[in-house]
Amino acid sequence: MGGALVFGALLVVASASTARAECAGHDEPRWLIHQSLVAQLNPMGAEHNLRAGPCVPLYDSESPVLSLNHFEGGLSTYVSPVYVLAGGYLQVAPVSFLVLRAELGAVLAWPIPLNGAGFFTRSGYGETWRRETLPHEQGQSAAGWATRLMAVLRGRVPIGSGLAIVALNALWLEHVSMDRGPYWVNLRDDVITAQADWVLANEAVLALGVPLPGGTATVRFGAFSALRHVPASGYVGHRVGPIAMLSLAGLDPALRSFDAFLRLGVYTHHRFRTQEAATLLGLSADWDLGGL
Repeated sequence: MGGALVFGALLVVASASTARAECAGHDEPRWLIHQSLVAQLNPMGAEHNLRAGPCVPLYDSESPVLSLNHFEGGLSTYVSPVYVLAGGYLQVAPVSFLVLRAELGAVLAWPIPLNGAGFFTRSGYGETWRRETLPHEQGQSAAGWATRLMAVLRGRVPIGSGLAIVALNALWLEHVSMDRGPYWVNLRDDVITAQADWVLANEAVLALGVPLPGGTATVRFGAFSALRHVPASGYVGHRVGPIAMLSLAGLDPALRSFDAFLRLGVYTHHRFRTQEAATLLGLSADWDLGGL
């Protein structure tokens, strides 16, 4: 694996799937696990995310606008072939359509013998990070801390005959501080950042949900937008394109939801990939481990 690693699309799809799995459809506290795995081409990379912890409903409500309220927290990990981010998260949904999450974790990065795979320092924001300019011999190890603050707006509107329009927007601000620099190639967001820097990201999806015969599967088709912005440098990266998802239910009593998704995009803004295609394939699952 070489090039940059990304994970933003995972947040959109995982958040859309967990909207129906929070506290596992129960009105009492539950132990939950959320898992996602994504792989992408251009840049090439892969990442597995796991969040595990208790989920507690905040209050009783029969209204669909309020009923998915909850508080959740626990352990969180992001693992790829060249880095790991491990720590914890706290999440609160005061109403069904809004989720707020804070994450804090330690970062450890290391090189592998492929160009563009590892920790690479730069001399400034204006440098490139093409794979050929990141020979694996120059890859280093590094450590640091990452903090993320995220807000997710989501909604589902039935339009008859089992069809529904699904909309989601995830906005987050992340600060990463590494133990070397002065600048480095941030593989997770496909940007160059300073030794300690902020990245602003926004992921949006608008899709049509169509239930399949049998009532245990749903397909969704729509479009996505993925934005990355480094406020200190003014740099903007952006992709848009179609997205498709297959959601399955009833596979196992403990498996509350399982989703497979495909995202085909094109770069509208990028330092050197403008008008190039990018493909992302992923899986996500939500597990109910029982009551507290």
